[in-house]
Amino acid sequence: MKVLLAEDDPEIRGTLVALLQDNGFIVDACADGQDALNHGLENDYAVVLLDFGLPVFSGEQIMTRWKRAGRRFPVLAVTGTRTLREEVRELIQLGIDQYVQKPVLDYSILIDWVKARANSSASGGHGSLIRRGELELDTENLITRFKGKRIELSPSQFQVLRVLALNEGPPLSCRTISSRCFDETDGSREMQVRMHIARIREKFGFNIIVNVAAAQGYRIEL
Repeated sequence: MKVLLAEDDPEIRGTLVALLQDNGFIVDACADGQDALNHGLENDYAVVLLDFGLPVFSGEQIMTRWKRAGRRFPVLAVTGTRTLREEVRELIQLGIDQYVQKPVLDYSILIDWVKARANSSASGGHGSLIRRGELELDTENLITRFKGKRIELSPSQFQVLRVLALNEGPPLSCRTISSRCFDETDGSREMQVRMHIARIREKFGFNIIVNVAAAQGYRIEL
């Protein structure tokens, strides 16, 4: 199972990566909030370990943007500053499942929590839904709904729409969409992306994906 570890302290990060890997987890590790935000928007994780004092984007900003994009993971907040009762309540309202105060005195308890939450997630304890306005993507079952109505998409069309639904930045080029969907960026794949976008528009019955000519990219517009 896959875990996201966002921690800017290299010593803590190295220790946790080693422990998680020893327990059979695949670990994506990052040291700043921008990287953590992007990983969570582009990947599904059984568990996220999130330092709330990251540079670039704080844990609060990351959680808010994930929530806005419909991204849901079991999140363990690791914090050395937010320890008062009201501050902990704020963390819970953001959607965290648990928090650990720095300095971490017993890593084994933290790893046990990760294992328990990962097993719960694997057995259906957490779904994986992406929501963008009235658009809903079920990434586990590859089901697309718009205004409550199911839209039948091929797996490749679903992946293209998923990448665009998760994007909160500038419009995405065909090359970028191709690399995120197919792990390839050759010309034929980029042409396929254009074809998938055309078919998605047909199935929705309107121009859900807009081509921003000046930026030479695509974005969802609802």
